[in-house]
Order: sequence, then structure tokens, then C-alpha cells
Amino acid sequence: MPLSLIFIQPGNYTINDNGTPGDNISDIRDGNDVVIFTFGHPADALIFTVSTPGVNLNIDFTDSLGAANFTLGSLTDAAQTPDSIAMNRVDTTGAVTLVSNGAIGEGGADAGADIVAGALIMSAATGIGAGNAIETRTSLFEAETTTGGINVSNFGSVQIGGVSADVDGLDVGTSGDINFTTLGSIFLSEANSVTAAEVVRGGSTSGNVTLTAIGANSDIIGNVDNGAITAPRGSINVTAGRDVQFGTIGADFNNDVIGSGAVTINAGRDVLIDGFADILSDNFGLDTGGNLTVTAGRDIGVLNVAGTSASITASGTGGADLILTTGPGGTLTVNAPGSFAAGSSSGDVIANADRILVGAASGISAPSGQVVLRPATAGWAIDVGSVTDGAFALELSDAELDRIFTPNLTIGSAQAGLVTISASITPSNAPDLVIQS
Repeated sequence: MPLSLIFIQPGNYTINDNGTPGDNISDIRDGNDVVIFTFGHPADALIFTVSTPGVNLNIDFTDSLGAANFTLGSLTDAAQTPDSIAMNRVDTTGAVTLVSNGAIGEGGADAGADIVAGALIMSAATGIGAGNAIETRTSLFEAETTTGGINVSNFGSVQIGGVSADVDGLDVGTSGDINFTTLGSIFLSEANSVTAAEVVRGGSTSGNVTLTAIGANSDIIGNVDNGAITAPRGSINVTAGRDVQFGTIGADFNNDVIGSGAVTINAGRDVLIDGFADILSDNFGLDTGGNLTVTAGRDIGVLNVAGTSASITASGTGGADLILTTGPGGTLTVNAPGSFAAGSSSGDVIANADRILVGAASGISAPSGQVVLRPATAGWAIDVGSVTDGAFALELSDAELDRIFTPNLTIGSAQAGLVTISASITPSNAPDLVIQS
């Protein structure tokens, strides 16, 4: 049977082991470290709520809760929710739900997991892990706070969103950064677009978003038809050990990544944008000039395999640049329909890639700046006018050059290798052409 306990007096309380590890019995101690209640761990659910303000809870279980669900507070009734929660240790294969009318923080400064759970839901008002990341080990996660941000370090691949109908992915209401790191992959999975227009959302007045997937086989992937990441008053930084993919999993998935400041994407292997996914920096009318920077260890693709409306654009009028860099020998493919499949509204487009492919219905645009196409590898050869795409040269056909829309087009750099003009070229949408070696 579930065990439900209610705190009826204000105070600071600690829930920890009774002194005999392994017997699955814990104590509740008051602020003077006096035991006021002893209980055995239930098999199915352990629930703590309050009936008065002023209750602060410190959680430090020595023994595992087995498969029991563990709940502090209520997602639907603030009157049953403690003022603060400090997490030292809880371990269960069931679900952990932590709700605080104030903050949820780490009880100490240890590097071990504070929360081990099959699924984890956290809801706070003034921050989660503020100043000291909460260490977790879970495969299903979502968290929300009004202010103070979310700072969590996880172990293992994790799905963000789709856990509870009362919490939407990772969500900061007004202010505070989101910083989520895991050793494994991140799957952005909040499909409830009625209450959440994106899986991860930064604060409405301030707040950056940082997602980091550590490990050579770790990806960050949008796998539902919903916006991926929004930072209406901040920047976005996405880093994966292997691939970053938005809009690639289902037909016309709208995995937008939109920031008011800079947007930075780093992948150890490939960055692939497809479907209806739009990657946009400086896109909330503040003209921050935040660049959109994408760096891949191998290839970058703006594709039209899973949909017909992918794009990657440095927006606004603040002079933001689009900077795309592949790995050595890597390919930049711009194949999504439209002249602004890759572009900058008011700055430059700089593409560093040893192979660049621009599809017949696609384009690269910098109407107020310049487009620079140059090899990623120093000394790499360039063949202008070639209708092939060889493995050992940056080859650009006359037709591809017609898909570049800018007053100023530069091909090559001072570090480029031999340049060959193998056929007549007439870049019809780039009146000023510079070829450099």
C-alpha cells in the first residue's frame, strides 16, 4: 500500500536512514535532529505533502526505495507543497516527483547522483540546481521553474518531455538559464504542442539555453512534431558528441530552434536540418546581432528529405552572420527549397567546407552582406565551373553559383590551394565576384 505522510507544523525536516543500512527503514528528524517519526519503505508509493507553509525538506535516503514512486508536494495544489527541497540521495526504479514553492537544490556538493529514478519530474518557483547542478540518473525527465533557471547534470541517454501532463519538457517562465548536460543522448520528446510550443523554452525576460550530450555516440535529436528549443531573450548552445538532428525523424516535423541572441550548434559528426525545422538566431525583434554558428566534425545538411521547409538563417537587422564549418573532407549540402535555405538577413554567410552542394531549387543568401565559400582544409584545391563534385576539391558549377544571392561573393581564401577555372561562369545573382588562393 502507498504511504502518505503530511507535515502539519512549519520547520526544517530531514528524511534519512534510521542508522541501520539495508533494513529499508528511515526517520524523519526535526531541525534539532530529533527523530519525530520512523517508517518502513513501502513497495509502491511514498508521498509527502504539507498542510502549512514554512516546511523545508532535506532528503537523504541511504536505502533504495526499490520500485516505489516517490513524491514530494503536489503539481496541482501549492498548499500541499513544501517551501524548499534539498536533495542528497534518493534511489528508485519508479518515478520521482519533486514540487517546491521555492527552490529545489542539491543538499551537498558531492559528485554522486542525488536522484536515481526511472522517471523524474521537478517543478519549482525559484530555481532548480541554482549555483550547483543537481546530479541525476534517469531516462525520462522534465522540469519547470518560474525564475532561477534549471541546472542538471544527468547520466545516461534521456528523453526530455512526455512524462507528465502537468509539466512541459524543460521550461523557465520568466528568468534564469537552462543548463542540461548528460552522458548519453538527448531526445526532445514533448509532443503536447497545445500547452508547449517547444520542448525546451527559456525565460520570457532573460535566460540562455545550453544542452550538452557527452560521448562519442551521443546525439541530440528532435523526435516529435513540435518546436525543439526557444530562447526568447537569450542565446542557445547545442553540443553533441556525434549528431545533431532537427526535423529528420518524421514527415514535416517542425523542430524549430529559435533564439533572440546567438545560436551555436556543435556536433562531433553531422548536423542535419530537415522537415519544417528552422534554425534562427536574432529572431525576436531585438536586433541583437547574435550569430548563427554551426560546426560539424564531418557534414552539415540543410535537406528536403523529410519535408520541404527547412532553413538555417541569421535573422534580424543587427548584422548577425551565418557561419558554417564542416570537418576536413566534409560536405555542406544546401538542398531545402528557397533562396534563403541558408542565409543572413543583415550580415554575412561564411561557409567553410571542402565540398559544397547547392540544390537546383535551393539557395544561399546574404542580401546585405557577403557570401564567402572556402575550403575547411588548408591547401584544398578549388575548381570553379566544374559540373562534378570530386573528393579532393571544392567544386562549384556555374549553376550552383547562380543560386548564391548576394552583392559580394568570395570563393576561396588566403589558405586555399590551387584554383582552377574549368568552365565559363556567370554568377547572375552575385555581381561582385572575388576568387582567392
